[in-house]
Amino acid sequence: SRTKPGEREQLDINECIESSLKLVNNEIKDRCQVELKLSDLPNISVNQSEMSQVFMNLIINASHAVEDNGRIRISTLQKDDNVLIKIMDNGCGMSEKTVSNIFNPFFTTKPPGQGTGMGLAVVHGIIQDHNGDIRVQSELGKGTCFTLCLPTISDTDEQK
Repeated sequence: SRTKPGEREQLDINECIESSLKLVNNEIKDRCQVELKLSDLPNISVNQSEMSQVFMNLIINASHAVEDNGRIRISTLQKDDNVLIKIMDNGCGMSEKTVSNIFNPFFTTKPPGQGTGMGLAVVHGIIQDHNGDIRVQSELGKGTCFTLCLPTISDTDEQK
């Protein structure tokens, strides 16, 4: 079931990642290999549609960054009261200047007409709306790693 904007439900993040991968499979299957290392996690309060959008945007971007036969690694783990999701690629990487701009609306590294520059701005907004954090590490010629940190306890859980 899909949640409406702003609605939250207890969700298995690993299942959300796996279903998002199925949705983008046709776009990425000939470009790269995906490796999953998913740990046992508690369900967390998120909007499924929004989280799927986050994962699809990050996975598709990673697939665009890698050469043919590139690799994307997706891992999850629980650390204290947070769930950490890492989406890492061995693609072209980004300069420090690019990294400092990637969450700005309309910023794109793609040629004119090939990107709107909204994907990562939307991802950033969704993660912030979930009281989470997103960080990026990148090195030119080596690849990029996005780390998402989402709380296991939501504000509504604390109010109960």
